Amino acid sequence: MEQKLPCDELDFSKRKIPGGVLNIYKPVGITSRQVVERVSAILGSKAGHAGTLDPFARGVLLVCWGKATRFSSFFQSLPKVYRAWIRFGISTDTYDVYGTVKGYSLDELRKEQLFQIVQEYQGPIVQRIPAFSACKYKGKARYYYARKGVEVPELTRRVEIHSLQLLDCQEGKFGEVELLLECSSGTYIRSLAFELGDRLGLGAYLFALRREQIGKFTFQESIDVFDDRITKTFLERRSLS
Repeated sequence: MEQKLPCDELDFSKRKIPGGVLNIYKPVGITSRQVVERVSAILGSKAGHAGTLDPFARGVLLVCWGKATRFSSFFQSLPKVYRAWIRFGISTDTYDVYGTVKGYSLDELRKEQLFQIVQEYQGPIVQRIPAFSACKYKGKARYYYARKGVEVPELTRRVEIHSLQLLDCQEGKFGEVELLLECSSGTYIRSLAFELGDRLGLGAYLFALRREQIGKFTFQESIDVFDDRITKTFLERRSLS
């Protein structure tokens, strides 16, 4: 996952242009927008994230600030690594833990069957975009229609799964699995959970998610900006610039 970053060729300090990119840790229950607002308040500068995380997810969130916001689309396009926890036997309308339960299955999860299906999710795939998503339809996010119970045409997206590993599998009724995957930008891990459950005829939803890495930015090196000890000087020094 080695990429040459645009900021590698820039030296904001020499150019006296304030700005940079921060590897921020987003905790569970906090929106990506709240993280950006926190960074902006500490630095006293405009900021924006380079790829959102759902409120129930945690992990790496890249935040561009100052003049570096013009590079946000580049950072958003970098490949990503996720650790995902999926529960089978229950399906929800959002494909995640926050959704309304739509169905149950008392059939048992079998590791051998799941392993065979997981092997098929390597390389380019076409994904179903969740009804509860920010993708636009006629100028409005799909979740706008979903919340009102209005049906809209199903949308799909071509993405790429670079690698997918089955780390753990608890077989039986309402079985749970842990996956580690590297994928292209725009991949919906919620949709992957739904598709695996659908293929097995059990239903499934994503109940926990951690973004481990974006490009060369890792979870282990991310910054918790909700720590009251974090200062403007600290963030400026930790910025990629």
